[in-house]
Amino acid sequence: MDLVLQITASKEQQEVRVADVRQLIIDLQEKRNFGILRATFDGWGSHETLQELNRKGIEAELLSVDRTKVPYETMKDMMQQGIWKTYENSIWYRECEELIDGPKKIDHPEISIKRFENEGVDAGSKELADCSAAVTTTLYNELMNQGEVVFG
Repeated sequence: MDLVLQITASKEQQEVRVADVRQLIIDLQEKRNFGILRATFDGWGSHETLQELNRKGIEAELLSVDRTKVPYETMKDMMQQGIWKTYENSIWYRECEELIDGPKKIDHPEISIKRFENEGVDAGSKELADCSAAVTTTLYNELMNQGEVVFG
């Protein structure tokens, strides 16, 4: 995982602007030479972003990791095999440590003492973990569809 990034709103703004996230993705591709093959979004307010990214040559599609455990199971399997790697990111690690394996999906705790201590927010989160699971399952599926990968 080359980049794991948490984007938060300023206190004045109160929310993250989807247009700013879209522009960041485009800038990473065009100005920083990141090889972005695909961007996925969970559906919330993403229709215009999907259109714009596709127009810019970045394949974009809907993908929710909250409907099934498969994305998280894929990421866990890749980690256990030593295939999945990233750099030190304390928020990502905290989110993964606090994940709750529910009957139908992977979730975050309602309250996170560690998050409150580090970020001043008491609600649990899993945005970085969700994104990592989405990237992992997307790449895995892409490679499997090409028939180029054998894991295990």
